[in-house]
Amino acid sequence: MTASLTREATLAAQPASVAAARRLARDVLAEASIDDELAADVVLATSELVANAVLHAGGPVRVRLSVRVDPTVAVRVEVGDESPVPPSLREYEPDASTGRGLGLVARLASRWGIEAAPVATSRVGKLVWCELRAADDTADRPDPLSHMAAPEHVDAPDAQTVRFLAVPVDVYLRLQEQNDGVLRELALLAFTADLAGEIDPSPELLDVIERSRQYFNVQREGFRREVGVAAVAGEVVIDLAGRYSPSVVGPAADYVDLFERAEDLAGRDEMLIAPADPVVAKLRRWFIAEMSGQLLEKRPPQPFDPDADLFL
Repeated sequence: MTASLTREATLAAQPASVAAARRLARDVLAEASIDDELAADVVLATSELVANAVLHAGGPVRVRLSVRVDPTVAVRVEVGDESPVPPSLREYEPDASTGRGLGLVARLASRWGIEAAPVATSRVGKLVWCELRAADDTADRPDPLSHMAAPEHVDAPDAQTVRFLAVPVDVYLRLQEQNDGVLRELALLAFTADLAGEIDPSPELLDVIERSRQYFNVQREGFRREVGVAAVAGEVVIDLAGRYSPSVVGPAADYVDLFERAEDLAGRDEMLIAPADPVVAKLRRWFIAEMSGQLLEKRPPQPFDPDADLFL
């Protein structure tokens, strides 16, 4: 077995790069004579980290794999990209269509983390890394959530506090998963649409794909962490608050309209994702109604009521 080995590559932000990263990982692991069980985990972790970078970061993706013996076999995977936005750790079911990447890596790895990293354009990007070991004892791994730094946020000068009352925890988590699934599929469709002749979308779907491009690199963390903690604690509803400029109401409403148009197309079998169920769709629209009402109409916050009519 090779005592130390390092290989790296720079890949384009396109779906084919995920397969290229898997091939790189397999070649490195075969050269180092890594056992099949550890090799399978390393290939899976590499694939998930590169897929996240391709879908959400844009720009070139840098992949580096290092094997060492110290004294047990350890493999370090590093994936760098040009986006400073940290990825989100999501706790979805194993058969969910999206959102499993970082959570899966956290379960496979002995250690993992996220670091700011300079990129060639003189901006600051990020490096996501993980270390996997042979015959690893996972019992003493820290809670994966403890590794995640909260994303930095700077208020706009005219930001005001908006309160969201009585948000159902389970519905919110389903909403986040639904939104991620829609944007993930739109991102993949956009990549495929760039390959001439690969797909022939309807004009309406093509319009939705083009509109969605502006959201691929947008941080979509929302209240995910706060609601996730409430879910672990067994809370059924939660009150939330955020600070927003009145200028965000229009773009936020457009964001919601994008999801609704995509899900309408999904209902006509033009997309693979299933439409949101009614209470999830209502919660999504209610968030915008509350932002608009509190920021523009200066009305007091209203708790979420799944039976109430919403007017935007």
